[in-house]
Amino acid sequence: MTIDEYCQAISTICDRTATLPHVLTCEYTLEKRPPDQAYIHGRIEWMNGSELHWMEYCDREGSTVKKLRYSYHLQDKIHALVFRYDNAAHKPQLPFKEHKHSATSDGSQTIFKTDAPTLGEVIEETIAWYGWL
Repeated sequence: MTIDEYCQAISTICDRTATLPHVLTCEYTLEKRPPDQAYIHGRIEWMNGSELHWMEYCDREGSTVKKLRYSYHLQDKIHALVFRYDNAAHKPQLPFKEHKHSATSDGSQTIFKTDAPTLGEVIEETIAWYGWL
């Protein structure tokens, strides 16, 4: 897959998401960078006031596109964390790079190892989380 094909796939996901009944706003920006990289970021505002903020910094490696950095951050209407997937470094360092932060009922959060999701998977998880299936 080329960077152009990857960006087109992201555009398709965002354009389809914008038509969902639970979505108020779906906006995104694609910035292609030479030679075969892209910085893609966006925001989805849901009907309940929650927002999904996301970004991907991608590089083509051979026939695949690899996410060098990413974050998918879902927050509720008062801007409290629901969950976040990312591969950001932590201090103290985590024993794994790919991870997910999940809010707990006491207001803290847990962090655990997970594979990097796709934007489509995070959108589906958000819809399931709120019971909009």
